[in-house]
Amino acid sequence: MLHGIRPWAAALALLASAACVNDAARPTLPPDHPPVVPAPPRPIGVYEITMTGIGGSAMRSTVTPVGPATRAGGPSPTLTVAGSGLVFEQIGSASFTEGSRTGGGQRYISFTYRVRNSTGASLNNITLLAVEKTGNISGTPISSLLKFDGTAASSSIASLVVPTGQAAMRADGVSMEALYADVLQVFTESEVAAITRPSGVTDIFPYGYVIRSANPDATTRTIPNTSNANQFDGVFTLAIRVPLQSTSSSDVFSITFQVLAVTDSQTRLTESVEEGQDTAAVRRLRARAAALGVDTVTVLNGSPVMDPSVEDYSEQRQICSFRTAGTAASPVTTNVAPAAYMKVGVILPSESLSSCGAFFRSGSPAAAHIGVAYAVKTYAMDRYGNVKTAEADTVTLARVTGPSFSVSPSSTVALTSGLATFNLTYSDWGTATVSATGRRNRATRGINILP
Repeated sequence: MLHGIRPWAAALALLASAACVNDAARPTLPPDHPPVVPAPPRPIGVYEITMTGIGGSAMRSTVTPVGPATRAGGPSPTLTVAGSGLVFEQIGSASFTEGSRTGGGQRYISFTYRVRNSTGASLNNITLLAVEKTGNISGTPISSLLKFDGTAASSSIASLVVPTGQAAMRADGVSMEALYADVLQVFTESEVAAITRPSGVTDIFPYGYVIRSANPDATTRTIPNTSNANQFDGVFTLAIRVPLQSTSSSDVFSITFQVLAVTDSQTRLTESVEEGQDTAAVRRLRARAAALGVDTVTVLNGSPVMDPSVEDYSEQRQICSFRTAGTAASPVTTNVAPAAYMKVGVILPSESLSSCGAFFRSGSPAAAHIGVAYAVKTYAMDRYGNVKTAEADTVTLARVTGPSFSVSPSSTVALTSGLATFNLTYSDWGTATVSATGRRNRATRGINILP
C-alpha cells in the first residue's frame, strides 16, 4: 500500500500510470494513404489517317501504321507489333453541309471502320488520340490539306478542323442527330501530358476516338486478339467538321493527320456537344455508361446535365472547351469554334449567355408579373454557343400556350448584332409558353407569371 495516500486515490494513480504505459506502447498509426492515381493511357502504335473525296459521292480513307510505340522502360514485349497488329477497314462514310459559305458554313464528315486486333494480346479501351508530329502544319495534327485539283489548300484551314460526335442531318434540314454513342473521347490536358510520347510525336491533343466493341450488347471495350483474318471485333468512328470556303474550288478535298493509339485502364465516356443537343442520343449514352460501368463521364459545353433539374451521369465531370489546335499553354482553337447560324437562343430576365452552362445559359429565370414589362432576349446562335452578330434575320415572338400578352416594340423584331429584344406584358397569371421563330430556326421557352 502507498503510504500517505487514500486507497481510492492510489488506485486512480495506478490506472493513470498504466494508461500512460499503454499509450507509449501503442504503435503510431500511419497517415491516411493518398488516393491511388490511375496509370496514364499506354501508347501502342502511331497511325496516319488519310481521307479523300471529301464532299464527293465516293469518300475513301485509309488508316496506316507508322510504327509501334515505345514507353518508359522500353517496349512492352506483347505490344511491340501493335502498330501493324491493328487492322482498320472502312465500312461507311457520310457527309453533309450546314450553313452558307459566307456565314460560317461547315461540312460534317464521318468515317466508320471495323477493327481487327492481331497484336498478340487482348486490348481494352483503345483510343486514337490526335497528335502533332514533326512536319505537321504547326499546332495541328494535320500533315496535309489538298484541294480537288491536288494542290495544297490554305494551311489556315488546318486549325479550324474540329472533332465532333457522329452527326447526321434530320429530314427537316435543320435538326441534327447523333447516331452512335461512344465515339468522341475527351481528356484533360494533364491526363494527356502524362502519356509517354513516342519518337517523332511532339504534342498530344486532349481528344480522340474510341474503338468500341462490335457487339452492341458488350459490357466492355475489350478487343480480343485473333489470327482469323475475317474476325473484326471492334468498331471505330472518326467524325470532324471542316469550314466551307468562299468557293467550292477552295474547299478541302483530302486531309491527312496523325493519331496515337493508346490503351487505358480507365473506362471513360464522353458526351459530345452534338449528342448533348439530341435527347435520343443522351438516352443512348446513359445506357452505354451503365452497360460499361464507366469510371468517368465527361460532358462538354452546353450539356443539359449541367442543369440542376437534370439527372447527372454516374461519375460525371465537365470539361468546358478543349484544345483542338495550338499548344496547351496557348490554344488557338477549341471544340466550340464558330459555325453557322442554326438556332435561336432565348434568354429570360435573370439569365445570361454562358459558354459552359446548360443550354449555353446561366442563372435562373425570374418570373413575370401581371402588368410589368418582361424583357425576353433572343439571339442568333450556332450549335456551339456562339452569337452570330453578322446575321441578317428577323425574329417573331408568339404565344404557344398560357395567357396572352402585349409586346413592344413589335412581335417581329430585326436582329441587331445578333440580338432582338421583346418586352412582354401579361394581363393574367399562370404558366405560359412562347416561341421565337427566325427565318428557319425556332426555340420555345416556358414563363411563370405571378400576380
